Amino acid sequence: MAQRKRNLLIDEDSLGVARYLGVLENVNIIKIGDPGAPPLQSEDEDVAKYAKVHDSVVITRDDKLVKQCKVLDLDVITFGIDDLARRVIQILGGSKEKNVDLSKGVKLNQ
Repeated sequence: MAQRKRNLLIDEDSLGVARYLGVLENVNIIKIGDPGAPPLQSEDEDVAKYAKVHDSVVITRDDKLVKQCKVLDLDVITFGIDDLARRVIQILGGSKEKNVDLSKGVKLNQ
């Protein structure tokens, strides 16, 4: 049985990630600003409503949009500066842990 194609709505703050997602099968990539999608600079509530109507998973770095998605019980993928910091610590700090604790800071070997 074939998997159903999922809609992935990429918020305007994350548009660059779309170029890396073309390898995904069974995914329909929709970007804010695309024809038929919400226009650039849309209100977060409008973006979330569009995602709900079109059964889309949302990718964003916008905390306010994440909250709107949660209100509507939408799947949302978010990433921020803390995710970047964890990755830098993992690579440069030699940490093998996936869940790096950022609360104390980490001194990198110099």
